[in-house]
Amino acid sequence: MAATLLIAMAAAPAGTAQTATSVPGEPNLISRVTTWLAAQVVGWFAEEPKGEMRPSNQKISLPGRDTHPAAWQARPPGKRVKEAAGKRWRFGTVYELEDGRSQAEVSTRPVFYRDSSGAWQPIDTTVGVAEGDRFVHGNDKTGFETRFGDRTDKLAKIALGNRHVTIGVAGESRQITPQVNGSTVTYPGVWDGADLIYTVTASGVTEHIRLTKPPAAGTTFAFTVKTSGGLQTGQNGDVSITFSGCRLAVRQADRRHHPGTGRTAGR
Repeated sequence: MAATLLIAMAAAPAGTAQTATSVPGEPNLISRVTTWLAAQVVGWFAEEPKGEMRPSNQKISLPGRDTHPAAWQARPPGKRVKEAAGKRWRFGTVYELEDGRSQAEVSTRPVFYRDSSGAWQPIDTTVGVAEGDRFVHGNDKTGFETRFGDRTDKLAKIALGNRHVTIGVAGESRQITPQVNGSTVTYPGVWDGADLIYTVTASGVTEHIRLTKPPAAGTTFAFTVKTSGGLQTGQNGDVSITFSGCRLAVRQADRRHHPGTGRTAGR
């Protein structure tokens, strides 16, 4: 704290004489001024300012800013003990942790499906062995049924309940051996210089034509599509066909980079 004392002194007018006298035993004027001034300066440092607090020697910390990050960060998730009963749904589930908390696991893709009893089961897109109706491979663990045959007129079937779509190749039916690898079924040489590939996903089946050599001018790939269960077909403006709830999308790929065509059928 700094204080500045200004004392102005003016010279007396010329020709005027002033005499200061003091009473014996009393302080003179200069002594009284000095005493008063000292008392005021001491008061500036001794009196506590009204409405204010004196500074503290202790460190002041602001919550959430000056405290250590470990003091406010959330606890890390504990070890999973078990899956919570009745918490499954199409895109995730909930687990109980050892510290009493719960942890939700959510996916951007379907991970569970309802079986015939209504229970949620993990989705598995692996294609295995299947029998019946001239189909030799299939999958029933996605919430819909897929079947794959060994003849060109019945290559694939996608079913949901009593509704299904069966896809084949136009022309005379002939034997063909599918190659299964995980979720993918490949029909090599369906056409001259072209393979047909089906892939089972969590929400449908994709179909792609893989060109093994440049196609001749005017080459076309014709399919047959059969429906049952009262499905009604409809042509959409995006070069796709809708089967009243089961969508079969047809698109033409850019052959400059991805030679081939593709279709997807899903729920």
